[in-house]
Amino acid sequence: MLSLALFRFGSCDRPKFSKSYHLSGTWSIPYWQMRMPFVVDTKDGYAQSDISYDHLQHEIHFLKDRAYSIQTSPDGLHCSFSMSDHEEDSFVEYLPDLTDEATWEDYGEHSVLGKKVHGYIKKTENNYKYIFYVDATTNMPVRYHQFGQSIRHSHPAEYILDIVEYSPFPNETNFMVPVMKCLNRSDSGPRLNKFAGDISMQRKRPIQKDYQCKPLTPSSDIKIDGIKEFSWRNYKGVVQVVRDQANCGSCWAQSAGEAISSQISLHSKGNFTVSIQQIMDCVWNEGHTGSDGSYACAGGEGYDAYGKLAELQLNLTTEEEYPYLGVSGHCQKNFGKTIGKVTGCYQIMRDSSNKDINVLRALYKYGPLMIYIRAGTAPFVAYTGGSFNNHEVCGGIDDHDKTDHGVLLTGWKTIDGVIHYEIMNSWSTFWGEEGFAYISSENDCGVPVMPLLPLVEINYDL
Repeated sequence: MLSLALFRFGSCDRPKFSKSYHLSGTWSIPYWQMRMPFVVDTKDGYAQSDISYDHLQHEIHFLKDRAYSIQTSPDGLHCSFSMSDHEEDSFVEYLPDLTDEATWEDYGEHSVLGKKVHGYIKKTENNYKYIFYVDATTNMPVRYHQFGQSIRHSHPAEYILDIVEYSPFPNETNFMVPVMKCLNRSDSGPRLNKFAGDISMQRKRPIQKDYQCKPLTPSSDIKIDGIKEFSWRNYKGVVQVVRDQANCGSCWAQSAGEAISSQISLHSKGNFTVSIQQIMDCVWNEGHTGSDGSYACAGGEGYDAYGKLAELQLNLTTEEEYPYLGVSGHCQKNFGKTIGKVTGCYQIMRDSSNKDINVLRALYKYGPLMIYIRAGTAPFVAYTGGSFNNHEVCGGIDDHDKTDHGVLLTGWKTIDGVIHYEIMNSWSTFWGEEGFAYISSENDCGVPVMPLLPLVEINYDL
């Protein structure tokens, strides 16, 4: 291990890290029991490379120029890029400036990974806190413990960055973009949004109206008048546990898969959780009906996912058989257990005189629905509970093109006389009310715009 990047004049001096460096270690999310090996190389003012799971995913960010994402796909590697040529562009700060005593307070000595360490703590708004530990003897970086929005620009949760190897000399070869065709996604690239790790609906080309999902108008015979509160969470096995998509734009697969899980559980009277990783790995779609398609952590569309699943007649397996990685992987085919298939999907059509009635009827009659909302805003990311009724960020969202995130609609309840949609997010239980939110129907963030209901065929030996 090299320590040439540290300027240290005594045991009480704060470490000062080089702005160019090489790091390797593990990125962990304790809530989801996920440990992701990573390698990061940063060359100050030029580029930053982030490799996960030994090149299953590789991101290369050239400062104020463009950002590349190279992912594993069923056909090999898939490359896309988005422009990052704006003044606010910056690298992920894996090694903070601990010499800033106004921001980083002394946190004393502790023990981490069997080492005696010294900690520094930063506290921010919304009660977020970040603790950076260095070796008490050498001042080498050891751990970056985060309780809040991650340094990788994803939702508030607990994140742990354990640093196994550190050097002030980045590996220059990791800044080399593979010689291959790279899809330009500049108009919809998540790198342009400071909540890039969370939102992932793609909006590059104008969305057309001939979606793959068939239109469905629920019958007026479905009576919901007078029902002030309803939730599928009260029915055992229908709504699965709150997930954590990690720093991966997989909300399209999360919400699509959660709705599939609900339908299989309802039809089988069991309790099944579909593998989200299988959907990410196996459903690569160049796009239909004007969408950009579905590309694992680079975003996607729910209706494209349902269409491709039906086309492939993919035998779906469970989360236990095929666990979530937080990056795209190789599409696996052989499992000890499969639970069903997707045969198609319905889009719930809005009533021209009452925008809420049809989605509520469909939810009540058929089960949880995949929906699209606008979520890539600071107020929504910072939501901690109660009524979310924000006209500035969520008023007038009447078109699919204005949404950016997929979630599961699970119920509704009346707050101060107003119907609120109950949604389950994929940002862990640290966000919202244990992972759920209540969005006012007055400023609905786009909930009724395009609800989707997957059609499933279950394995009868379940």
